[in-house]
Amino acid sequence: MVFLVELSMFMKRIRKNKIYRWLSYIICAVAFFTTYCYIHSIIAHTIIHFPVWMWGVIPVITIIVLLLNNRIKRITVFLSIILGGCLGILITGIIIVLFYTTNYWFASSQEYRLDAYVIGKKYHKGATGGRRHFNLPEYNVYLKFSNSKELFDLDDPKAYKKFNQGDMVRVSIVNGLYGIPIIKNLSSK
Repeated sequence: MVFLVELSMFMKRIRKNKIYRWLSYIICAVAFFTTYCYIHSIIAHTIIHFPVWMWGVIPVITIIVLLLNNRIKRITVFLSIILGGCLGILITGIIIVLFYTTNYWFASSQEYRLDAYVIGKKYHKGATGGRRHFNLPEYNVYLKFSNSKELFDLDDPKAYKKFNQGDMVRVSIVNGLYGIPIIKNLSSK
């Protein structure tokens, strides 16, 4: 109980003091950026064959229909559609992050190796545009596995600097919790 009282007093101090407020903004920005980079790395090393944005269709439509059926007096149809779309996109993002991270964290320990060729490399510059627009740079390495005609676009700056087009690489792969393969390591052959 004492902790909650002290926490509420600290929050009042943060709201009043500009230095504390800006310090809390900086801490939140660093925490968000670190989490974003970590999740981006997990997603970049997961071999998945269907577009992830398709998962968002069901939550968006479901929330819009629920809001339209249970219309509150103050919410119009247009506002229901906007609110339902935003909530659906938020829920979809949470589902996608949970899917990728649980697939990565609970991967099996059995590792198998495949040979692949580097068929191309491409660098996309990040941070273009205005003051509030920020993108991470992308270091795409295009791999073609030798045992199949499967192509994979890997976003990894270390692999981009280490391998050249035409190189043969050995790819260490483990199966994730849901059976979706994850690239653990790349080495030259």
